[in-house]
Amino acid sequence: MASTQYKQRYLKFNELLNVDKDGDNDVDEAQDKDQVIDTRSLRRLCFDIGCPDDHKHVRSLVWKILLGYLPSDRSQWTSHLAEKRKLYNQFVSELIISDDNNVKSPDDHPLNTAPNSHWKNYFRDNEVLSQIYKDVRRLYPDISFFQQRIAKTFTKSTACDVIGRTSSKAYTIDVIRNCFGATEIRDNQKKYNTSDDNDFDSTKSLDGQEFHWQIVARVLFIYAKLNPGQGYVQGMNEIIGPLYYVFANDHQNGWSDHSEADTFWCFTSLMSEIRDIYNSHADSDHSTGIVSLMTRLTGLLSKEDNDLYHRITLVQAIKPHYYAFRWLTLLLSQEFPLPDVLRLWDFLFSDEKRFNFLLQTCCAMICLIRSELMNGDFATNMKLLQNFPEHIDINQIIARAKQIHIT
Repeated sequence: MASTQYKQRYLKFNELLNVDKDGDNDVDEAQDKDQVIDTRSLRRLCFDIGCPDDHKHVRSLVWKILLGYLPSDRSQWTSHLAEKRKLYNQFVSELIISDDNNVKSPDDHPLNTAPNSHWKNYFRDNEVLSQIYKDVRRLYPDISFFQQRIAKTFTKSTACDVIGRTSSKAYTIDVIRNCFGATEIRDNQKKYNTSDDNDFDSTKSLDGQEFHWQIVARVLFIYAKLNPGQGYVQGMNEIIGPLYYVFANDHQNGWSDHSEADTFWCFTSLMSEIRDIYNSHADSDHSTGIVSLMTRLTGLLSKEDNDLYHRITLVQAIKPHYYAFRWLTLLLSQEFPLPDVLRLWDFLFSDEKRFNFLLQTCCAMICLIRSELMNGDFATNMKLLQNFPEHIDINQIIARAKQIHIT
């Protein structure tokens, strides 16, 4: 019975996506099919039942459509994808390859503070890369995917390995002042310990290959370069990780070959919707941003369960900053295993009033541990909220959130 229902769900998605029973949706072979996808029905179906987990191509297409990357008219897919992927390749060429190969002016030097100084930009970029490197290496350590190797997307230049710039083999320096006040420049090329060298050497010695985490790092670096007002903010790695994982595992009709470019555009689209969460200035009027979201969450909780709200928020004074900040800024990506995150994001992305369902899910999580919270002291409840119980099934949380959604 369950397998029959699952198959019916899969067929419903195939019908809406205009693909055949085998999941084939080659855009060049879609002339005999209805070209326009009913995105409203697709959104409603995804919010009702979520994407089938065993058919990775379906989720990959649905996310691309719901995030506004793929147009509803399938006849435009070929030209649209070609244009977007070509543009991303240009970004890589201009911001990484060409930038790294630029001839330095003889008048430029490491102490130059001019806005157009190559050295100044180099040091600033290296600071960003250093933070990105630390973050992407921590992506979902419980699975091996991001540590697996893949054929390099860009083979024209080793400069595409942006992380290599921060390695022991990269030319880096410190500009310091000695005890007499004189400026001193120190070459750091030999200052790294052997463990770091081995770590980077294992990365750079791959012949025509790179790790999945390196691709994620490259996408984040390109995004930071193109959005200097926002740049890279710690936590973006947790947002981009599930996106890249879904697209890189869509091996149908060569879609995974373009997972890097597709991830960039979907990540950019998603960040345009949640960027206020990462902008501290957006909270100055308390109408947008993370403070506003946490206020809405506590308001929703008081409406759903006023006694529980009163106990943890007023009596025990557990502010949502202590637990909900991470929930909201990372779209709950760190609270559950990756498969559960993917299923949860099906509903977040298909929410017509994005991201109301995120708040309803957070409220549901609190309500589902009501008994523990009502009987626990401050320390116990704080630990419970910051480390959500693993035994509560994600489907139970989604079902409870939908009850809140209806009311």
